[in-house]
Amino acid sequence: MKEFCLIARSGDCAAGGLGKHGDVIPFDSKHKEIVAKFLKAQYALKVAYGFMDYEKSTTRKKSSVFYGLFGDLKDLGIFDHKWHARTEWDVEPYSDGCVKWFNDDYDYGPFKLADHIQ
Repeated sequence: MKEFCLIARSGDCAAGGLGKHGDVIPFDSKHKEIVAKFLKAQYALKVAYGFMDYEKSTTRKKSSVFYGLFGDLKDLGIFDHKWHARTEWDVEPYSDGCVKWFNDDYDYGPFKLADHIQ
C-alpha cells in the first residue's frame, strides 16, 4: 500500500529544474526503511559538500553509500533515472488528492506524479 511519497524539493526533478513540475513518487510502506536510509545519506552528503570536504575519505564513503542506496531504490522501481539522484527529496504522507494539496500549500511546486508512476 502506498502510504508515503517522495517529493522533489530542489534539483533536476524539482519544479524549475529540468521541467516545469516537481516529481511526486509514491512508494509502498514496506520500503519505508530503505527510503529513510537514502534520505539520511542524501543529507549527510549534502552537509559534507556544504563544508567543501570533497577530497576526504569520509565524503567518498558518504557518496558511495548515497549512490548505493539510490541504485537499490532504482532497482525497486521507486527511482527511474539518473536525474532522480540529482534531486533533493523530502518524504510526505501519500493519499489520493495529495498532489493537489502539495500544489496548493508548497511554494516550491507545481507538482505532478513522476512520469514512470503514471
